[in-house]
Amino acid sequence: MIKEVKLHQCGCERCKHNWFTRSKKLPKLCPNCNSPYWNKPRKAKKSPTPKKQPPKLPTRGRGGIFSTSASQDKTPPMKTYAIPKRRTPRRPTQREIDNAGIGGAT
Repeated sequence: MIKEVKLHQCGCERCKHNWFTRSKKLPKLCPNCNSPYWNKPRKAKKSPTPKKQPPKLPTRGRGGIFSTSASQDKTPPMKTYAIPKRRTPRRPTQREIDNAGIGGAT
């Protein structure tokens, strides 16, 4: 008795692996890379956007012996710094309170 088996060929769009499946249903994962998106091609990577350059501030120059009062009145711009947020302490769990033996009924 000869049994006839139909094989269906599948191919992964991600790792380019080809395999044969015996059922008519589509497989859930690629057997090579285990990707559930084996039948969907990868999206093209976006080109990186150029970073914005900070505006150039006027330079004061060397100063030298010949300086005017107008150039001395200018103060350099103040730098701003981000202040980190304070982290609020977490509340202890009931198990931690019981193990420490503090508070609550005895």
